[in-house]
Amino acid sequence: MIEIIISFLKYLKIFQKFTKRGIYLSFFLTTIAGLTEGLGIILLLPIVQSISGNVENNETLISKFIFLFLENFNINNSYGVILFLITLAFIIKAFLIFLTYSYNSYLKGKIIKDLKKKIFSSFSKISYQYYLQNNIGDLTNIINEQVNLSVRGFNSLYTVGLRAINCIIYLIFACLLAGKTGLLAIFGSFIILFLFRWLNTATKIMSINTSKANSRLANLTIESLQAFKYLKATDQFSIKVDEAEKTIKELSDYQTKTSILEGFTNACREPIAVVVVMSILFVQLYFINKPIDSLLISLILFYRGLISTLGVQGSWQKTQEYLGSFEIVLNNLKSLANNYESNGKQIINNFKYIEFSNVFYKYTNKDSYSLENLSLKIPAKKSIAFVGSSGAGKSTIANLICLLLKPYKGDINIDKINLQNIDKNSWRRQIGYVSQEMAIFDNTIGYNISLNKNYKNDKKLFFKIKENAKKANIHDFIETLPDGYETKVGESGLRLSGGQKQRIFIARELFRDPKILILDEATSSLDTLSEKAIKKSIDLLNGKITIILIAHRISTIKDSDFIYVIEKGNILEKGKYSTLKSKKDSFFNHLISSQKL
Repeated sequence: MIEIIISFLKYLKIFQKFTKRGIYLSFFLTTIAGLTEGLGIILLLPIVQSISGNVENNETLISKFIFLFLENFNINNSYGVILFLITLAFIIKAFLIFLTYSYNSYLKGKIIKDLKKKIFSSFSKISYQYYLQNNIGDLTNIINEQVNLSVRGFNSLYTVGLRAINCIIYLIFACLLAGKTGLLAIFGSFIILFLFRWLNTATKIMSINTSKANSRLANLTIESLQAFKYLKATDQFSIKVDEAEKTIKELSDYQTKTSILEGFTNACREPIAVVVVMSILFVQLYFINKPIDSLLISLILFYRGLISTLGVQGSWQKTQEYLGSFEIVLNNLKSLANNYESNGKQIINNFKYIEFSNVFYKYTNKDSYSLENLSLKIPAKKSIAFVGSSGAGKSTIANLICLLLKPYKGDINIDKINLQNIDKNSWRRQIGYVSQEMAIFDNTIGYNISLNKNYKNDKKLFFKIKENAKKANIHDFIETLPDGYETKVGESGLRLSGGQKQRIFIARELFRDPKILILDEATSSLDTLSEKAIKKSIDLLNGKITIILIAHRISTIKDSDFIYVIEKGNILEKGKYSTLKSKKDSFFNHLISSQKL
């Protein structure tokens, strides 16, 4: 019993962060409703006494109070008025319960809104390094599934409070009416909660296991659908189906066990209440010899009190079923908050250079270095190319320039300002980044270029979208579509080819008017004509913005101001294209001859 109270208050305090003190208003309304119902039941006493003929037998304090109240208003013999008062009490109780549940609905809506907003906002604040270490399925499952289950947990916890209040009120009225016999009902309530304690523990364990299994299933579903084309084309979907079936079997087993425990509680509820009530009736009839009138009314109250006690147990067991999800949400919120990206205050608008000094980087402590003792300088408004074998560390350099990653050792400075002191958001707003992972959203082409849903209503904005689509050599294709810029592209650009997605991605980054344009294999999916058209547009930006190229094609990097040849995280060679090409034994020439460039 004490454990339940402690746990109840613990989770109530946590939920209070979202509901503020609103939950106590509901509990207050429930208390008034319970007192109203209790008084309505007690008002049956004069009518029952009239039927039994024991009108003068008012030995308990509560019965004396009721009869004194009725006599003061001269309605002690007006049974019609008393019946009306009883009916009125239950109507008032019903109205208060309606208000309570309506307000509870508002609180649930507020919790789900605040929790999901907080989680989604936290996603935007976490470091890229932390993102890399987590599964997208797990993160998706938290906001889509676990939050909803947490709100159900709040509803069950809320119901525990309501039923506990009703239980206390019923038992108080019963004790006032039945005297010492009421102690049996209170003792019975404690015994019930104690006996069912193991059910609560078992239910909570299964709740946590269910939540973890749901996360695994969400991750399997996402990665399988993302790889749908490959799995279908190579007939390997059966592998993922087998994995999913094992997880689904676990979920089914957990659900079955949870439902059996719930069924056991529901099945035992009435028999246990009847056994306790019959025990009280036996004691009153054979040992205390109470009058039948007060006995009947007290039995009604005892029965309702014990049913409420079992209701507390059932609701608490249901709460345990969902608290596993709430624990996961709380733990993930804490984990997200602990991995927020640190940020400086220094805003850089017109930088002169980016400098790497003896930079080492590895993605995890177990990995070998992706970059090792790397030192380089990138002047503003120059085009710099990075070439090398796959896995040489080129994309890692791009991520470091975006301040997505922090060096394991060494320094990165922008105009002598260390990355730790730079306002990362203001810096990134100046960057256009066409990465290897094409970010295409499930919306229209116009939205994908501008990331603005109101582009249709803004002529200047729409004109700018079209101009940058032309620069990316995608405008003519868009115009051939029935819906033009209003064409829905599907999830991750499912309805577009790789080259079309890449050109829309490039159009978006050009649309942003960046001061730094990073092109990481930006033309790898394009045909020769499209590549030439885009290269022509990018060449027009030379000398106006800083261009960073990561590419395997000679045509892409040939006109760069400076080239760094990267291999195994080190700079092997550097210089202009003509200089590197003139050295016959250079690694750069080796890359060309082996068709890695």
